[in-house]
Amino acid sequence: MSPIFISLIAGLVVVLTSLVGIVFSFSVLRGWMIKNMKTLAYFSAGVFVVVIIGLSREAFGESDNLILPILGMISGFAGIAFIDRLMPESHHHHDPCQDCVHSKSSAWRIVIADGIHNIADGLLLAGAFAFDVWVGVATTVGIVVHELAQEISEFFVLRGAGYSTTSALFMNAMSASTVFFGILLWQLLSGVQNIESFILALAGGAFLFIVVHDLLPGLIKSKNRPKTITAFVLGVVIMGVMGIFL
Repeated sequence: MSPIFISLIAGLVVVLTSLVGIVFSFSVLRGWMIKNMKTLAYFSAGVFVVVIIGLSREAFGESDNLILPILGMISGFAGIAFIDRLMPESHHHHDPCQDCVHSKSSAWRIVIADGIHNIADGLLLAGAFAFDVWVGVATTVGIVVHELAQEISEFFVLRGAGYSTTSALFMNAMSASTVFFGILLWQLLSGVQNIESFILALAGGAFLFIVVHDLLPGLIKSKNRPKTITAFVLGVVIMGVMGIFL
């Protein structure tokens, strides 16, 4: 089989991983998730902080100079900030869901940022399989394991914004499907220097805005500080440990 075909199969595996949130549709886990939604949102903040660090490190490591990833980070941050200004539900108190942890607009921002992130994953997969099939398989495993905690966290944010389980899973799958765009983009632009570095930095900047604007303010204002900080630290530790081993 050709490297591009195997890459597309690997991309499908990544998309299926985005549906991991379905385990929280079962009665016992669903009740636990709803009861602990705010705590899980702070866990998600910790996960995405490590995602930002990882994306930034990869972006600067892949680039021949510092200017391109810096521009990517700034563009990602500014781009999501601009989208935020265009959305009618920019603030949590405007959200019609009174019990929601996040607004619908904050959920959409994280879906957009993850879509950019998965384009970078697609570039990485296509490049790995073009180099060697076993390197591609190892890369796929690394992405899938890394994505598990991130996709669960994204699912928590979407559910916390008031989306149903079905809607949250569908949105996760849609953002994950951009991995195919990344694979095809690699075929078209594989000769363009530092393209992967720029997209990684773009995703990192987008996630940075979401964490600073949507996730951390709730952590700072939380009335149950020990519990929320513990959840945040747990998210950082789990993703940090994965990063070390992968």
